[in-house]
Amino acid sequence: MGFLNDKIGVAMAAIGGVVGVTGLLCAAFASSELMLYAGGFLFGFAIAMGTTQAPVAVRTFFGTKEYTQIYSNITSVSTLFQAFIVTFYAWVYEATGNYGYSILLACIFLAVAVVSMQLVRGTSKSLGKYKV
Repeated sequence: MGFLNDKIGVAMAAIGGVVGVTGLLCAAFASSELMLYAGGFLFGFAIAMGTTQAPVAVRTFFGTKEYTQIYSNITSVSTLFQAFIVTFYAWVYEATGNYGYSILLACIFLAVAVVSMQLVRGTSKSLGKYKV
């Protein structure tokens, strides 16, 4: 993953989002065991990409000045969100009796994350005077 991040950069986040949504949909609508495993592999690949992408994205968007503070804030919020979202997905399943809604919500959140990364990418160019 690190090699891909070094070569492709922040665009890996968009690729990771697309791969993650594809993996979730493959697993959700798998018509065979092979498709289920392919979906699981793609989703796992996207999760790994997200883990290695965060430091690269923070440096790209915000530079190295105050990097440790910015990165720790982003990591804290991300970890808290992940802890609560899993509980929320379980609640949605319990309320509906269907994993489909939880998977649909996960796809929506991934799409929102990709769009948000692209928006930050566009606005971070104006932070040039603050970057070191």
